[in-house]
Amino acid sequence: MQKFLRTVVEPYAVPVIMSLAYLFLLEASDPSGTAKVLLGVAFGGVILTWVAFRELRAHANASRAAAIGAADELVTSAADQVERRMFARSRAPFLVYLAIGHEQRGDFDAATAVLDRAEQERALKPAWQLLAATTRLAILVERGDAAGARALYERGIGPATQRMAGPGPRLLAEEALARVRFAEGDHAAAAPMFDKMSGDVRLGPATRAFAHYYAARCAEARGDHDLAQRRFADAAHLAPETYAAKKQPATA
Repeated sequence: MQKFLRTVVEPYAVPVIMSLAYLFLLEASDPSGTAKVLLGVAFGGVILTWVAFRELRAHANASRAAAIGAADELVTSAADQVERRMFARSRAPFLVYLAIGHEQRGDFDAATAVLDRAEQERALKPAWQLLAATTRLAILVERGDAAGARALYERGIGPATQRMAGPGPRLLAEEALARVRFAEGDHAAAAPMFDKMSGDVRLGPATRAFAHYYAARCAEARGDHDLAQRRFADAAHLAPETYAAKKQPATA
């Protein structure tokens, strides 16, 4: 019963009430045929605007939380949206958001389970497939699976970004490649890429925080512990709720 209320009654209560009010107004005013048509079109526009605004607000809140690294907020809001939605097509993007939230706070098992569910529902559009793939790659890197991360990049992320327009996919691919190189131990190649990303104003605080985090680990690998500590501090300042702030390797 509670699920029915959250997925059917609560999301559609406002448009149903508005429709009843419109029908009452229509009956009370008894307009002409042309007026009825015009009122119907206007009311339809109001309902469509309300639905679109509600959907955009949900996506905007989740996108903002992911960008700033508010992992706890993202997990809570995305899980709520997943529970509310009846259809796979509208639920799938919020499964990706939920996986990102789990990944950002270092809960990799939960993130992997959510990504598996999103893929099983087969409702992700290409852009969301790319975001899901980069999230899975980040998990593989943290788990030390360099071969798996490289295979995922070569098989899916790299080719997918070549088919997409705009800077967003390219930036995602660059971050993924930098992580792959780090996982493979190629710190000399990865470090400049993370340095560049950490100062890129087009990227959100969470992405820049992880760039600082990996730049710090690269610095630590070459023995520059002072720089590593500064970069770890930068990561913690930008995204304190993520594992970039909490999972710092010990330094000498």
